[in-house]
Amino acid sequence: MKKVFFFAFLFVCSSLIAEETLKGKWDKYSYKLGDDALLTISLSNIPRNFFVEEIPSPKSDLENFRIKDVQTKMSDEGKTSIEIRATIFGYGTIKIPLEKIKILTEKGENIYKVEIPEIKVVERISSSATPPSIAPPVQIPESFPLMETLIISLIVIVASLLLLRKLFKKKKPVEKIEKKHTFKTIEEYLIAKIEEKLKKSVLRLEDYSELTSDIKLYFEEKIGIEAIFMTTSELLETLRSSFPFNKITMSELNEIFQLSDLVKFAKHFPAEIEEKRFRGDLLMLQKELKENIMRKERAA
Repeated sequence: MKKVFFFAFLFVCSSLIAEETLKGKWDKYSYKLGDDALLTISLSNIPRNFFVEEIPSPKSDLENFRIKDVQTKMSDEGKTSIEIRATIFGYGTIKIPLEKIKILTEKGENIYKVEIPEIKVVERISSSATPPSIAPPVQIPESFPLMETLIISLIVIVASLLLLRKLFKKKKPVEKIEKKHTFKTIEEYLIAKIEEKLKKSVLRLEDYSELTSDIKLYFEEKIGIEAIFMTTSELLETLRSSFPFNKITMSELNEIFQLSDLVKFAKHFPAEIEEKRFRGDLLMLQKELKENIMRKERAA
């Protein structure tokens, strides 16, 4: 019995010793909703050649964080670290759910505990926009057994009718929804739309997504791609081989779409500096479109 207890004690101690603890550190202590945050996890006594497992991959969602980039870096002094850059979509006091990582080396594998501090995130609210009001909770009265039976029966009937309609209805080809305009060229249309938005002293949240939809329409008619159905990453990847602009860069176009995505999907209220940069990118795009029209007129 004493031997069993002794070996169990040794096993527990060896497990505790083998599982070392790594420290994680954020680049700031507090953030605003939609900010990019940088988490650095310092590694100690790690050889130059190694692989890291059980760590989030880029473009994945981890509760209140969307992972943008994961890199392994080594300083001039030989210190190794893992850098995780993520966009924050939650607010309040939050913590990234990363507790352990596995590191594979030529000697084998080691599992490390990771201690990462919590961060404080405040909701970003623009002074020029009023946050949407929240309706008070609706008090649902207690239902009688008869009422519950009627509601369940109605749901079953509706579900059956929808299923029958789906089975017997002929499938129609998906028709592409095209945005029609009365301008001679798509360049004139996009120039007018940009001008219309930039006349406003403050852009509405809807203006961001409307402008990117108009830019996608331009790509559809100019290049012949189904841009309206593409995500931002898919569109930019497609444009790498047939980028139609000379002055506005891919990076500036990416800024336009990224901010619009944040507004649309993350309910982000752009700060004054973000809106200013957004307007500057649009002015560059508008200027190049006007120069293209003038060049065509001279050639004609």
